[in-house]
Amino acid sequence: RARRLLSKVTVATMTSLPSAEPQPPSRSHPNPRDRTLAIATVALLLSGVFDVGRALYCRYRLSYAVTQSASLLAGRPVATTNNDANGLSAAAADLVRRISGLRDLPRSAVRVSSAATTGDAGDPSRMTLTVRYTLPILSPHVRALFRNGVVSLQAVAVRATPVPVPSAVAM
Repeated sequence: RARRLLSKVTVATMTSLPSAEPQPPSRSHPNPRDRTLAIATVALLLSGVFDVGRALYCRYRLSYAVTQSASLLAGRPVATTNNDANGLSAAAADLVRRISGLRDLPRSAVRVSSAATTGDAGDPSRMTLTVRYTLPILSPHVRALFRNGVVSLQAVAVRATPVPVPSAVAM
């Protein structure tokens, strides 16, 4: 009985001895270099996704703000003098800034132009509201992909405006 037991122990130890062949690396303990590379890659991807998402969101908000501002300003008569055009541009810049939430939008980035259409005096004129905004990229590795580290956003809205009615005194 002892011999049988001894032979079983010997067979069990002979089969459990490591072989001379190279074993594949264990998946439970990856190389530390691989883990560092994976963490760095994930961090770069997340910051890139954040910057692209931020740019797309700002583009959407700017487009929405320009459309709404143009609709609100369309009820005003066409600017006939330079002072009227400056006042209209300032009002448009304030509206776009409030609606979009872009607090650093300069007034010089907003341009309002009016063009009278040819035809009858009752035809409406067109007002074009154009906004150009440069959005700085936050992460340095994504900033290197864009010229000067900024994304240029532009939004345009065209609306019909009423033509001023000639005064009865001038007739």
